[in-house]
Amino acid sequence: MSTSSNNLLRVFGLTITLLGLWYALGKANAPSEDNYLENAALPQTDLVPIDAEAAGPVDSPEPEDPPPGTAEQVTAIDPAHALNEQNQEAIQALKEERFREAEELFRKCHEADPEEPVFTANLAEALARKAIAEFDSKPEDSFDALVEAIDLAPDRADLKGLEQRWLKILEAQAGYAEDQSQHFVLQYDGDKGELLSNGYLAVLQDLEAAYQDYGEFFDIFPVEDGRPKFAVVLYDRDVFDSVTGIGEWAGGAFDGTIRIPVRNFKRDHARIRGVLRHELVHAFIQELGGKKVPGWLNEGLAQYLSPEGDGQRALEVQSALRRLKGKAPLPWTKLAGTLASLTDAATIRIAYDQSMGLTHWIAFHYGERTLVSMVTGCKQGKPPGTSFQDQIHIPLSAASQDFVDSL
Repeated sequence: MSTSSNNLLRVFGLTITLLGLWYALGKANAPSEDNYLENAALPQTDLVPIDAEAAGPVDSPEPEDPPPGTAEQVTAIDPAHALNEQNQEAIQALKEERFREAEELFRKCHEADPEEPVFTANLAEALARKAIAEFDSKPEDSFDALVEAIDLAPDRADLKGLEQRWLKILEAQAGYAEDQSQHFVLQYDGDKGELLSNGYLAVLQDLEAAYQDYGEFFDIFPVEDGRPKFAVVLYDRDVFDSVTGIGEWAGGAFDGTIRIPVRNFKRDHARIRGVLRHELVHAFIQELGGKKVPGWLNEGLAQYLSPEGDGQRALEVQSALRRLKGKAPLPWTKLAGTLASLTDAATIRIAYDQSMGLTHWIAFHYGERTLVSMVTGCKQGKPPGTSFQDQIHIPLSAASQDFVDSL
């Protein structure tokens, strides 16, 4: 039986990739022969995580505010200063994402010399980063930390923008029902009777099945490895639009939390299941590859893995390849970052189909483990092309050209 909870959900936080599930931009733009699109999810996009790197693969509308401080804003102090060593130790802890340790050390520096602006700025940065990292599991404490960071750094427009985003999320999700499974925390509007009856169980079962599929594919089980359970929120359509700012055309979003709009669960369950699977791929990619996985690989894998069963995957690959025939391919450099920079519907369709096509080409000719190694390498600072060549001993550019030539 579901229970009501006032738990607050996480920020548009850490990571990257809210990407679209098949940019099916309306039936009017879909080729009539592609019948599978009639049941496809609305296209989706990814919000910019608050700490996203400029090169990160984040499909997004224009962000409402700039990202918060980066390592360049965590400032060193004059080596002659008595607290220099402690400040340096705190900077290193922050770079290694040991946020609580960094906060404690910066706080000691600030308390010892409250007039030193470097210590004030660094403590604010540590509080902000800790808040972003922990909002999912400790929303109230995280919000308090953010407020303290704003008090310390009142000129930080990025933090004030984040505060407004969080307030919007907290207000929208106040009183939501909550249920949990082994790997997921699901929140949803408790007024939706079809979810309160058995819908929430179906959603959790869908997610658990996808978690097992992707854990086996990527050879990683994040929750077993210590990650908090994945957060998933189901919204009324209007609330989803308000929280994400994406708009009516979006079918779902991943920003560290999987966010899905629901109008009629019973009618739309198959579509919702597909969206959940798609967005969970992005969550796994973020865990495995960090924030520098190229857009084409991130989105290509989400499209490649989200269909249930090899038969459905083959149909969707064939449809993508058919649509690409006769089209001028986009430069791969254009697909390295956010696909949201593309505004023309036809170009967007090519970008997604091209990403799906190359991902399938690599899997078919060089093995799915090659794709996994390309993602893993990104977290180690290796571009996918380097990981590909290390494993296959030919340039990725040659393989991608072979794919284009095959169309």
